[in-house]
Amino acid sequence: MILVTGATGSFGGSTALYLQQKSILFRAASRNLEALKKRFGSDTELATFDWDKPETFVNILKGITIVYLVPPPVVTSDFHIIAKPFIEAAKKTGVRHIVVITALYSDNPDSIFCGTEALIKGSGINFTIIRPSFVFQNFLKQFLQSVRDGVIAAPSEKGKTSYVDVRNVGEASAIVLENPTPHNGKTYAITGSEALTHSQMADIFSQQLSKQVVHISPSIEEYKKKLASLNVPDFLYEFLAVLYSTIAKGQWEEVSNDYTLLTDKNAATFTDFVKENQ
Repeated sequence: MILVTGATGSFGGSTALYLQQKSILFRAASRNLEALKKRFGSDTELATFDWDKPETFVNILKGITIVYLVPPPVVTSDFHIIAKPFIEAAKKTGVRHIVVITALYSDNPDSIFCGTEALIKGSGINFTIIRPSFVFQNFLKQFLQSVRDGVIAAPSEKGKTSYVDVRNVGEASAIVLENPTPHNGKTYAITGSEALTHSQMADIFSQQLSKQVVHISPSIEEYKKKLASLNVPDFLYEFLAVLYSTIAKGQWEEVSNDYTLLTDKNAATFTDFVKENQ
């Protein structure tokens, strides 16, 4: 059986949906059991999962042979330390394959996921690494009101990002989980079909929504002060500031064909996404 961690989140939830569509058995795990029940009902096996409770890991992993490992939404560079007891429990309970979500450029020593990938590769368990880019659905969450107000404020300067639909990531992940053996030891970059600046995305919003949307790129310090004024927690605005500064450095502009190689489909475009969610 497959264990899907983070099953109420973006990557875990999207992947679980595709597994359901394929009638593939899986155990959905998340910190919020009520959210799991609401999302999956009684037809799916559910489990409460909390990274801060390693004493529960062995029980959650009983009967599991494949793990879809999704780090928490706000991850730090020491996540591999938190994840180590989970990997040790997975070895103890007989897990044969781990499919882990990281991010583009996670082989870079400066990446917050560098330690996580090293942990998985050195675990002695078969593995596949999925590295998605930023996802379109951010514009339905953290940027939604900004788009409605006509301003996308992100300290990304003129850096390009190969935003991808989270459903594309979920579909690619589900294909690997269904039959992981051919994908052992492989790394897949799941990106959109194009790399765009936030200014170019603002132009697409303007065209499709028939209203002006612009991108402004504040300095990192201005950005943090603005988030602080909105009562965003310190750790979160520091995380976001670092994340968006990497866009300015050109670290998210890779456009990969891996989604097409796995699915025989073309990745969704940003214009497609905006039209769908007008």
